[in-house]
Amino acid sequence: MHTPVRHKSLWSAKKGPRGAAKSQREELPPTFCLTCHAVCIRGHWEWNEARLHRLVGEGVTGVVCPAEKKIQLDLPEGIVTLLGIAKLSLDKQEKLRELIQRESQSALRQDPQDRLIRLTEKSDEWQIFTTQEHLASKLGNMIVRQFAGTINRDQRPEHNVVRIVWIAPSL
Repeated sequence: MHTPVRHKSLWSAKKGPRGAAKSQREELPPTFCLTCHAVCIRGHWEWNEARLHRLVGEGVTGVVCPAEKKIQLDLPEGIVTLLGIAKLSLDKQEKLRELIQRESQSALRQDPQDRLIRLTEKSDEWQIFTTQEHLASKLGNMIVRQFAGTINRDQRPEHNVVRIVWIAPSL
């Protein structure tokens, strides 16, 4: 199993995942992501096509946003492990896949930093890797609500990664 290692330039225990205190973020100049085209205004990433065109027209230099960096460096902040997948019918497995994709797309539409990095499927274990802790928590809660089973959450401040483990219900 891959265990991500935190890269200090992306996460600071004192300053948080955005790397700057709130007052410092508010002073940051507007920018945009060269990869996904999200815009950053006062330290907050959002989807705004009109602002993107204005920033590009003004000659603002783009950057790679934190979510894209996490994807490129394979540094998830959320890992959801689904155990006992083989107990589910193929129909339920497909519904589970659809739930993961639907909720990931919904989160992405609301916040450009909430991303599904990848879903790995093995015969009896799936793993979901996300760029934000909150997306992993949301997925875990939705899965247990719709498919029953049990869920365990492990979040240690020193690791900066939330780990959710869902165990399929016994038949």
